[in-house]
Amino acid sequence: MESPGDQQTLTITYQNQRDVVIRVWRRRVLLRPRMVIAWSAVLSCGVALIVIGKGFLIGGIIGVCLVALMPFIMHRALARAVDSDPSWTDLKTVEFSETGIISNGPNWKSELPWARFLSFSEDNQFFYLDVDKNGIAAIIPKAAMTAEQQNQFREFAKQIPQKN
Repeated sequence: MESPGDQQTLTITYQNQRDVVIRVWRRRVLLRPRMVIAWSAVLSCGVALIVIGKGFLIGGIIGVCLVALMPFIMHRALARAVDSDPSWTDLKTVEFSETGIISNGPNWKSELPWARFLSFSEDNQFFYLDVDKNGIAAIIPKAAMTAEQQNQFREFAKQIPQKN
């Protein structure tokens, strides 16, 4: 068994831009299967009420408008969430090890074990560590890491369930 001083630690520094965080979160929240099904159902009901007409027309229009406005409503809610917690956009130094992640910002510090994250995924630009079931994720830019650091990060993150 390794002592805490023997474990390998990866340290990076990065800062996510506000618009990037909002864009990524909005995409992840709106495209969750549960949300797509729910808004498809609302849209279908709205269209059906419009087709039925008569006294149901107003209800149908409200349903269709609600679905059409959802991306804007979601953008605004996520922007408020990002603005209310500067840790999402602060310049941060992050240390990864086999035991977890330590993040340091200008006036805050967070230490989380890998078990705290619900899932891990990645795309061409970012690693995502899901912190809740609503699509909100810690966003780690791959550009802040070398290829070797990215591979080591993946090894550490194997403790987290993989998201498809």
